Amino acid sequence: MSNATSASYQINNGAAQSFNNSTTFNVGNGLSNGDITIKVTASNSDGTATKSLSVLKTTLANKQLIVKNVPSNVTMLAWEWKTGQDGAWYEFQKDGSSIYGINLEQDNFILVTFPTGTTKTNANWDNKISQTGDLTFTEQLLDYNSLGL
Repeated sequence: MSNATSASYQINNGAAQSFNNSTTFNVGNGLSNGDITIKVTASNSDGTATKSLSVLKTTLANKQLIVKNVPSNVTMLAWEWKTGQDGAWYEFQKDGSSIYGINLEQDNFILVTFPTGTTKTNANWDNKISQTGDLTFTEQLLDYNSLGL
């Protein structure tokens, strides 16, 4: 908004912080991993404009994979294996409403969706809803919508 007479920002509906012209702030300090919403509001004599942005805060370790935008009506598991060897099921940890995280032990894996409530101990290939093709660990953040599940 041009010619704003007042402006403020909020992080996760916290207290509004006023600023003039421009400001710099850190996003995520003191907040848990997950979605963070930043809302900026500016006003002038013509009215008020508000813009929001959602960002994902995560602390990634070596071979930690995050998959965001996972639907709430599925459970996602990973089938991991070392080249030339058998594999095993690994469970993701939910971190937010649609974010799944896992610490991978191997470089090769498949992401598989199952009905809600499926665990690594009762997973059965016959009950899968969908799966990716073979994946190799190269990226730490994947979007469920781009996996073709």
